[in-house]
Amino acid sequence: MLVIPLEANIAAIILNSWIPGIPVWLFSLVITLALTGSNLLSVKNYGEFEFWLALCKVIAILAFIALGAAAISGFYPYAEVSGISRLWDHGGFMPNGFGAVLSAMLITMFSFMGAEIVTIAAAESDTPDKHIVRATNSVIWRISIFYLCSIFVVVALIPWNMPGPEKRRLIPLGTGAASYSTRKIHYGLA
Repeated sequence: MLVIPLEANIAAIILNSWIPGIPVWLFSLVITLALTGSNLLSVKNYGEFEFWLALCKVIAILAFIALGAAAISGFYPYAEVSGISRLWDHGGFMPNGFGAVLSAMLITMFSFMGAEIVTIAAAESDTPDKHIVRATNSVIWRISIFYLCSIFVVVALIPWNMPGPEKRRLIPLGTGAASYSTRKIHYGLA
């Protein structure tokens, strides 16, 4: 119930940073209407719409991980990062203690709502003992690749005590792509 407005507002804020002339509320309205319209159409159209949106997200995450890995390993020419040393700089890993990690887990658990759909799908499967095990294992691998690798890239590239996104730059300000890339990295890191 809250996912469509949440996704619409986040997407609207990102689009507004790219096209500041259009207000956030208008982007949010258009996105909400598009998502609602796709839900009201046939199931086939909704499934196709969700498939292509999910594919865009997967490609964006994989590109983020690849660019981050290139920056960490020194293959990205504008990166000011030396390997994984930022994991231990500025007080080390988990400088605010394990309590901060536990409080962040609430947001993390919200992010993974929907993984239980694998068990619900058992009723639809003709051989649930084989299919559910395979589907559950694939969820574990997807979480490992997409979430843990992304978090590792962020933690290895950005010091935890950096004041704000305006300081997060992997491209020098002299290049024309700096502003656009900084926003992309900011929303990738947020």
